[in-house]
Amino acid sequence: MKTATDKLFRLIKSMSPAEKRYYKRHYGSSANTLTDLFDVINAQRVYQEEAVKEAFSGKVATNLKVYKFQLEQQLLQSLVSYRYFSNVGSKIRQGLEQVEILAERNLIDMALKQLEKTKQLCLSYEEFPYLLDVASKEFQLHFIRLEGFTQKSHPTFDDHQHYLEILQDLNKLTVLINEIADFVPRSHGLNKEKRKSLEKYLEHPLLQQVHEKAPIRTAFGIAQAKGNVHTALGQHQQALGHFEKAVALFQTDKNLKEHYAYYYLLALRYSIHSAIKAGDHEIAKKRIEEANQYIAKQKQYVSQLLYIVRAELELSVLTGGSYLKKHQLERRISRLNRHLPAHQEGLIEENYVLLAYNLILLKKYPDALDFVQILATGDKVSFSRVQEVAAFLELIIYFEQDDEKAQKEVLRNHLVRGTQNDYYGESPVYQAILDMFEGLAFAKKTPNELAGQVLDAIDEHPEDRVAQQVNNYHLVAWLQSQAESKPVTSILSV
Repeated sequence: MKTATDKLFRLIKSMSPAEKRYYKRHYGSSANTLTDLFDVINAQRVYQEEAVKEAFSGKVATNLKVYKFQLEQQLLQSLVSYRYFSNVGSKIRQGLEQVEILAERNLIDMALKQLEKTKQLCLSYEEFPYLLDVASKEFQLHFIRLEGFTQKSHPTFDDHQHYLEILQDLNKLTVLINEIADFVPRSHGLNKEKRKSLEKYLEHPLLQQVHEKAPIRTAFGIAQAKGNVHTALGQHQQALGHFEKAVALFQTDKNLKEHYAYYYLLALRYSIHSAIKAGDHEIAKKRIEEANQYIAKQKQYVSQLLYIVRAELELSVLTGGSYLKKHQLERRISRLNRHLPAHQEGLIEENYVLLAYNLILLKKYPDALDFVQILATGDKVSFSRVQEVAAFLELIIYFEQDDEKAQKEVLRNHLVRGTQNDYYGESPVYQAILDMFEGLAFAKKTPNELAGQVLDAIDEHPEDRVAQQVNNYHLVAWLQSQAESKPVTSILSV
């Protein structure tokens, strides 16, 4: 027996109040089965197929699957129609369809006039793929009118070539950006040969175009590529300069910002990341606020909140826990619990690590321990990539609480697990961390000496996965605070 699907329910719940009103006004009626079905499903908080069937009788209940499909198609048609008033792509597509309808009726003068309007809309928003269709239709309309032209002289072919060259450049630029991006995760411990390879990208002909003269997506790609090169080289201030240029591309025109929502949010994310790495917290705060405000209006991009929350949590760590207070952290936790798509599991892990660290800085140790245990047990997240960091955080909590008994128990568990899985052999830095806490628990050496040994291990093994995680999550600041006998907040705020 097939299980009832909730696709229609999810589609209805995704609609805004304005979209629902538009549907009821233009597609619904008081004596319409599909409208009644919409009202019944819309009133539910959780989808219940049996309750829907009980609301109807006869053939509707028997053939509910068919009626659900019909309503789904009607809703999609309504949404397409609704988007015409706010979506440039919809206006262009409908404009091209109107040209075809007019041409079929041999109203060529009207078709050409509509085509020119559509062409200007495409040019305003740099929709070059659609401009290829516009040029093709222009060719057809002139052919119908029996106007003489040659392949060399007719401007349509020149337009085609121009738009194709722009699209080809964009494609080449995308390939280049992907090549550069491969260096970024391995940016710790780059050797001279890799650094030279990265620096050569800055001289690539595609990246020499002047931003002001390039189409907006090309200009964005150039800024992204250059910014990624500087990020991989650890030159975060230079990277920030390029990503700020990318943000500026969309801020002169509100319509461009809305039309290129994906690129605008990507530019904000890059800028926030580089600002945090460069220590420019004011720019990071400003861009975080912009992103939050934009996502609040553009609900379809709500999954991007995971990236923004991660940036907020990292910024809070770097300000010693002063950027987000406990009640603000709780709101971020609520956000995370509402937006946990499985494909972003790695990012969720990062957020939980940073949440726990923030709570440690705020001395909310029981709350911090709750998140560490989620990471350690695999509840809600896959813990394989952050298990060593979870162990580190757990040991920090017990050390800060002077709970030697708990420290020793954790160390025993990790000693057994490490022996079984050979973690020690894989990560000298993880071994050094466990050795440090063993020394602290059994008072073998001073915290200054033990923390100093871990810092030495991190310097000696920059490509060690735990060393990279300790740096990425700014846990190295806690080690420095122990080595220098200073509060961790004073280290982070430098």
